[in-house]
Amino acid sequence: PSPGRRRGEPRRSFSSRSGGSGEAWRDAIRPVKSAAAKGVNSADAIRVAVRNFLDDSCGIGTGFPSVGDATPRDIASDVLLLMRAVNRPPDAPPGRTLGEAFDALLGHLLTAGKIALDAEVVATLAAYYRARLADPNASTASVNDALKTLAHVLQEGGNHAPPAEVDALFPATFARVGDASRDVSRHALGALGALVSRSPAGTVTAAAHAAAGDAVVASLDRIADEARGGAFPEDSSASRYLAAATRCAQLCAAPERASWSEATVAALRLRLAHASPRTHSFIARMHDGLTSHGRCGRDERRRHRARGG
Repeated sequence: PSPGRRRGEPRRSFSSRSGGSGEAWRDAIRPVKSAAAKGVNSADAIRVAVRNFLDDSCGIGTGFPSVGDATPRDIASDVLLLMRAVNRPPDAPPGRTLGEAFDALLGHLLTAGKIALDAEVVATLAAYYRARLADPNASTASVNDALKTLAHVLQEGGNHAPPAEVDALFPATFARVGDASRDVSRHALGALGALVSRSPAGTVTAAAHAAAGDAVVASLDRIADEARGGAFPEDSSASRYLAAATRCAQLCAAPERASWSEATVAALRLRLAHASPRTHSFIARMHDGLTSHGRCGRDERRRHRARGG
């Protein structure tokens, strides 16, 4: 489930839950803005105001405020204000943390299309989640939420990501693909696929794209190594992991992206050949795409050499 929805909770959009608090967005956010306007000495007041807002907005209290006359750009500005307040240490309140509540709110806003995403908003949110991924003290649940929300941000607004932020996100994401937790690694594959497939054309370097292929191959080796004899295990967790790795490979190998080397394509084919029968038809389609993509890449290189490039 997304960070905004706990397992077993019905899927509901921001719009369907709006108005539960009987309060408009502008009214609900006003105490946060008032506390922020007081400056550095109001840190405690900001955190209290933010916690009250997030608790109410994320289903802990009475429900989301209605958007009312707040525009997507207004909401984006307010979300960045909330993010900066959440990012101020310490964050150790009882129960749900501010970060988890912020993830839930942002996830619902993204799903409903209620937030305007531009280069500044995407870069700021990406940097925030990148820092959370690098936190050695973060809990597994917090890292999973950060990865899922980062993937959501990139899926909806990755085309606005500045090149510098795209470059910085790769090592942070690769590190979590190699995480000891299978769940964390699975969600990192989702974020990696979104990063490669949704970033603006030309911002993913050839080296980063090649490293993404290596990361997917390593992830498949990991899940196979966990089972005796090198075959993929059949439990549900392994199936979800395999699906995430396969989907990541498909996104990274899209025709509009740089070609992977023949060695990478061959390695993926070899490892996916051992997959569960339940994924064979899905993988067969990906094989066709990868081999076709590989041929296109070779043809393009031959044309380039023929032109004297």
